[in-house]
Amino acid sequence: MIGTRPPTLRGLLLLLVVLAATSNRAWPEPSATPTVTQHDVEAILLRHCTVCHGRRHKEGGLSLLDRKSLLKGGKSGPAIIVRKGTTQEQAAALRSAQTRFDAANNLLQRRIPELTNRLRKQFPTGKAEPASSGLVAHFPLDGPATQVVKDKLSKHDAVYYGPGALKTTSGHGSQDGTPQHGALFLNGSGQHLDAGNHSGFRSDQPFTCSAWIKPADHVGAIITKINEPNDFRGIDFTTNRGLLEVHLVDKWPVNAIKVVPETVRLTTDQWHHVLFSYDGSKKANGVKIYIDGVRAKLKIFFDTLTGSFDTPDPWRIGRRKTSAYYRGSIDDVRIYSRVLDDADVMLLAADNRHLKQALKIAAQKEADRTQTEKETLLQYFVERDDNVSKRKQELQQLKMKPGDSLILKRIRSGHMPPKDNLLNTGTRPLKARDIVRLEEWINSGAPEVALPLETAGGPADPLVDGEDRSYWAFQPPQHITVPEPPAGRVNNRIRNPIDAFVAVRLKEANLEFSPTADRGTLARRACFDLHGLPPSPAQLQRFLDDGRPGAFSRLIDRLLASPRYGERWGRHWLDAVGYADSFGGKLAADHLRPYAWRYRDYVIRAFNADKPYDRFLLEQLAGDELADYSNPAEITQEIYDNLVATGFMRMAPDSTSEREVSFISDRLDVIADQIDIFSSVVLGLTLKCGRCHDHKYDPFPQRDYYRLTAIFKGAFDENDWLKPVGGTEKKYKFGIRRLNIVSTDEKDENDRLQIKINNVQHKVNVEADRLRKGLPEKQKKLGRNELIAHLLKSDKAFKAFADPLLEQVRTLESRRPPAQAIQALWDRGTPSPTYILIRGDHDNPGRVVSPGVPAVLSNPRVPFVVRPPWKGATQTGRRLALARWVTQPEHPLTSRVMINRIWKHHFARGLVASLSNFGQTGFEPTHPGLLDWLAGEFVTRGWRIKAMHRLMMNTTTYCQSSSNKAPHSGPSASQRKDPLNEWFSRMPLKRMEAELVRDTALWVADRLNSSQFGPADPVTVRKDGLVTAKLIGGGWRRSVYLRQRRKEFPTFLSTFDLPSMSPNCIERPESTVATQALYMMNNATIDQLATSFARRIRGEIGEDRDRQIQRAHLLAFSRTADNDELKAGRAALKEFTRHWARHLESVTKTKNRKSAAPASQRALASYCHVLLNSASFLYID
Repeated sequence: MIGTRPPTLRGLLLLLVVLAATSNRAWPEPSATPTVTQHDVEAILLRHCTVCHGRRHKEGGLSLLDRKSLLKGGKSGPAIIVRKGTTQEQAAALRSAQTRFDAANNLLQRRIPELTNRLRKQFPTGKAEPASSGLVAHFPLDGPATQVVKDKLSKHDAVYYGPGALKTTSGHGSQDGTPQHGALFLNGSGQHLDAGNHSGFRSDQPFTCSAWIKPADHVGAIITKINEPNDFRGIDFTTNRGLLEVHLVDKWPVNAIKVVPETVRLTTDQWHHVLFSYDGSKKANGVKIYIDGVRAKLKIFFDTLTGSFDTPDPWRIGRRKTSAYYRGSIDDVRIYSRVLDDADVMLLAADNRHLKQALKIAAQKEADRTQTEKETLLQYFVERDDNVSKRKQELQQLKMKPGDSLILKRIRSGHMPPKDNLLNTGTRPLKARDIVRLEEWINSGAPEVALPLETAGGPADPLVDGEDRSYWAFQPPQHITVPEPPAGRVNNRIRNPIDAFVAVRLKEANLEFSPTADRGTLARRACFDLHGLPPSPAQLQRFLDDGRPGAFSRLIDRLLASPRYGERWGRHWLDAVGYADSFGGKLAADHLRPYAWRYRDYVIRAFNADKPYDRFLLEQLAGDELADYSNPAEITQEIYDNLVATGFMRMAPDSTSEREVSFISDRLDVIADQIDIFSSVVLGLTLKCGRCHDHKYDPFPQRDYYRLTAIFKGAFDENDWLKPVGGTEKKYKFGIRRLNIVSTDEKDENDRLQIKINNVQHKVNVEADRLRKGLPEKQKKLGRNELIAHLLKSDKAFKAFADPLLEQVRTLESRRPPAQAIQALWDRGTPSPTYILIRGDHDNPGRVVSPGVPAVLSNPRVPFVVRPPWKGATQTGRRLALARWVTQPEHPLTSRVMINRIWKHHFARGLVASLSNFGQTGFEPTHPGLLDWLAGEFVTRGWRIKAMHRLMMNTTTYCQSSSNKAPHSGPSASQRKDPLNEWFSRMPLKRMEAELVRDTALWVADRLNSSQFGPADPVTVRKDGLVTAKLIGGGWRRSVYLRQRRKEFPTFLSTFDLPSMSPNCIERPESTVATQALYMMNNATIDQLATSFARRIRGEIGEDRDRQIQRAHLLAFSRTADNDELKAGRAALKEFTRHWARHLESVTKTKNRKSAAPASQRALASYCHVLLNSASFLYID
């Protein structure tokens, strides 16, 4: 007999002896390696410096990602000085460098007259001002922040719109970073400028748009003139994922130009000059894009423009017509009616103070220049001569000693990382030991050591061997032959192979199947299992009247076809992944996740559609790597689903949302919880101890834990973190983890509604503008919103005209689809290296590991292969490789784990009782052959979960009675020999889960709103801590749609063991405590539902007491009352009627008023309240 208990104490002691005996298995130590290598240094700099000097931010042009970058340095020269060769060789190199510098400098000085003449010819006017020829609009945006933003040409002022006050900030500065003037900051949540139309501009003629921007996000419109959503006709200059995009559109995408720079990405929180021009040719190669004065090489996406993209829409700054709101600073916006040449662009993109000085000196005769002026002019040309600059830098480096390395100077002085910027960047100063190690490495010549060859998972793996892999759960599911059922009475009850497997084990235990449950019980059981609600009287009667063979199968098919199915089984999955409508985390704050509901809706739809489980996992693990969503012609439902599905990897508690910044330890906690969710849900394993040490009992070395985290590092990189956000976000160094993407259908619906809103609002705006002319001069300058507010208070005629229209706008706004954003996960390019953290301490990194799966699960038949998702993809492809690895038919765990959970939800106990632990400390399967046979059937039947329901429910095993007692002799043989029901000798009596109790109470009371999907329903939190759902349209929706914070549970649900998602819940706890009965007896909501229950009965049956009792039992218990229950019901109603009559008479006398409800009605409500408190209501037979 296979054991069904975790290891005994004796077994654990034996296991410890084995572990001690095999403790020599460890990393082979490399020989003759330096004390400190480049890998140690890279790990130190990664934790403290690469926020500002890494892949995305290279302040001062400096990257500190690796040894090569350190040697290259930035604008101030190399970050480290490395000495090579003997003393004599170094002296010779210094002399040679001095000679080369002198030669380059002398050559430049001889060319001063030539260079001066060239400078005068380039700027014949002697002025270094950007060109004004063809300038049709110029918005300096220097402030102050007012409702009207001035056009410097005084043609059309821009008008500010949006929530909140417009803010000013420091504008783009000089080359040394000194602010020169102001700029505007737009918050990305509706703030923008409407700049009007400008005479002299035609979009079918050449033009140029120029601006200085400092983006705080990677997405947003800079300058647009577009008729969105009507064919998107017009001009669109935007940023998308850090890339500039230019769209010139007649009709999208069939008649349009779209170009994007091939490689140059904008860095956030850094000023950039951006410019694009169009030559009027209707060709994509007629578009030029410049970034910081340098023309970018363009990638052409669409080159199909044949018509005109002219539109009467105004110029807009910071948004399209209804979308793509820009977040960040913006400065000095200019629009020209011509194409600017390179010299013009250079002037717009450059700081002109040094150029002005050089032009002033160049205008003088050489003999009239002072020595200081000559040196200033020479310095101007030196700065622009690559040869001299290179030789000068080379000479300076050779004169320096390793201890003079720039990075050491900056660290010692406290400028790296900057003390005044630690909080904003989420970093901490280097520890003394780290500085010592960095100095040691530089002084020893910055040695570079190759990484050891990766052996994980291979035959030479020193940490996992063949014996480790021999455990049953680490072997692929076996191909099982269905056993012959035992002879005797049990043979006649075999309905499908499941019964044969169960019958064999029952025979071994000298047991047999329990009797078949009655039809009403089966209908109630199936409805709760698949819908989470009782059968309606009509459903029940249809099943009872169906006397043909296969009636139960047809009932199951009808239940599986209902949208209620996805709500029930989607809830099981949402438990497993740790779904919550808030971030949770370690701190007291529990901010809402405003877009989490989209993932919840995706899960429900997926279950209703019977999406194959392998595809379901593929989308949730790597939906962003299944298709390029960055530049599609439209966001199809499939692309949308793929992206929303990745919310699976965003469900862990996340305290990095709770503060302005987070630290690496906070981020590692999020990653650890997400790994825990993945491993428990998909693999059925406990891997979280691998964060600090090797697994104590299973062959999962710490190395494999970090190899697994490396798979997710393209998206979850603690050194390159995105802040998870809700609505309006403040400035944040790392950007935000949110995609402003919805399906095209949803966007179209929002756009249609926006057009209606705009049309109605336009009528109000036109009338307000007409009345503006008659106002005093001061009020004429009011912005439009302020003007309308003023007129509503001061002009009765305007108020009578505008109020109905504004009410119409508010009504339309209330119908607007929810915010067009999703909570998703996506790769952001090449991730940082992954280190084994010694004892889980991020300040104590060990060796680097590559991405990979647990070695004990590696198998040539189940390969893990990483490749880019498509040619030219920026995604790593790691998560897609993981998703394909776990969904291979021969994977040891995926199908077994899911089948086991499905079985558990039907039979109250898994074939493996430890649902999330298939390892050696978990339970072994009670029916190993059945588990593997079901796993094989799951795959063979296309990974379809509904097929598994049909297979499991159409069995004698499922249709057994739950009775534990023999008719006259006390406990049955089943209960005596199989007290825990390990052999499934009966069906268990199951207490309803929290949501089932609440939803069923709502259903019997006819107060259940069956509408689906959308944002979570709000709750009310009383001062005493009671959390209740708000009433919506006279009822409440199902509990799966109720807002559930991690630290604020609805009281009804928490009373009945709603689990805490810390980080997830694979198997719910079940308690029976007095507070449950007290809640059901005394809670005002339950009393209200009992009254509604009684009202429903009277409406359906009338006042006949016997029929009321029968109807109440039918609705509450899915059966009619027997004679004893009918008799008890009559007596109860009679007593309740007497009680309420006396009570109402007393109330009438003392308060001199009549009660709204007579005693008979209140008696029925009290009787219904009793039924809601009964075991027959709360338990499923």
